[in-house]
Amino acid sequence: MDELDLHLQLVPYLDLDATFDPAPVLAEVRAQLHLFQPERQRGLDGGDGGWASLDLAKDDARFPHTLALASSLVDLRAAHGIQLLLLRAGGVVAPHSDSPDRPVNLSVNIALEQPAGCRTTIGLAHEVPFRRASAFLLNVAATHAVTNESREDRLHLVVRGRPRRDSAWLLARARAATGCRDAGSARAALDARKTNRDL
Repeated sequence: MDELDLHLQLVPYLDLDATFDPAPVLAEVRAQLHLFQPERQRGLDGGDGGWASLDLAKDDARFPHTLALASSLVDLRAAHGIQLLLLRAGGVVAPHSDSPDRPVNLSVNIALEQPAGCRTTIGLAHEVPFRRASAFLLNVAATHAVTNESREDRLHLVVRGRPRRDSAWLLARARAATGCRDAGSARAALDARKTNRDL
């Protein structure tokens, strides 16, 4: 396990400081909203039917702007999934882990629409400070949940994989977030957390 993975177990999100215009992506996504499938079968939508998704192929001709944005943030050749996620106004995504059998599963989560009143919590009471036209690296092995208490829909683009950001930049940001200066201190912090849980 590399050092970045250790930090992302302590603080399971990292702002990628992305800059992009979501308008072209939103236009092509809104034209295909009828293709989204409800997530009821996974039992995570709180029973209200407010959460839906659409899986994208890496060469999907219907979504050139969407895939261009995804490719600018993640090497799609190494990605293991691209998905659009829609959470309707008033919708809920129940707490869950994408990978409960392992400590780290990285995903780049891109907020196309992020209304005020929509909250994403992850890990030990962390709230991801999403805003419209932002992108975060998340450790989705950590338990996470979403509530949309606004009157608007939330729309995110998710790419399963590591970001294109330079590894030194990512490590510097992760160390600042956790307060751990290196892999050894991050590992010690994780051990201390486990000890405290076991007491």
